[in-house]
Amino acid sequence: MLTAWFYGDHKEEGLMDRLGVQVIRLGQTQEQYGRYTHVEAIHGGTWDDAVLSSASVRDGRKVRTEAHVRLSPGKWSIWNVPLWDRERSVAWFREHRGKRYSMLGAAASAAWPVRAALGVARVDIGALGQWCSRSVGESEGVAGAVDMSVSELAAHVWSLPGTEDVTVPFFGGVIRG
Repeated sequence: MLTAWFYGDHKEEGLMDRLGVQVIRLGQTQEQYGRYTHVEAIHGGTWDDAVLSSASVRDGRKVRTEAHVRLSPGKWSIWNVPLWDRERSVAWFREHRGKRYSMLGAAASAAWPVRAALGVARVDIGALGQWCSRSVGESEGVAGAVDMSVSELAAHVWSLPGTEDVTVPFFGGVIRG
């Protein structure tokens, strides 16, 4: 299955959204994949009309599936994860469509001070809702996805045999989702 990992800027988003991204970036400082702030499951299409599923702020703060999006070259890395099953992911996203997004959960997944504060307050992070790394990971049965930031899910993906970066051929139109 193809996955899309966002490393571009978030200039087009609102102030609170940009603040959330900065918390995630700060929390992922010095991590190997810390530049990535969002992940999508690619369920079909090409770079200029990709069929994507994830959970995000931009989509009404909900889990959404089968959004048609034009991916911008130079802002996304595309990775092929052959051990992941696209049909399994599609089924998970259809089942969870409309569940709420949690910016606080996303921040807690990446930034330990947020996680610690929620722990002291006895907040169950898993009950807060979904975020991108959690939803994409859970769609493939990744154990502990509720605790994974985008960079941690990326590290997990790269530990799977056969994972490869297909960014250049994908944006060149050679590979379809």
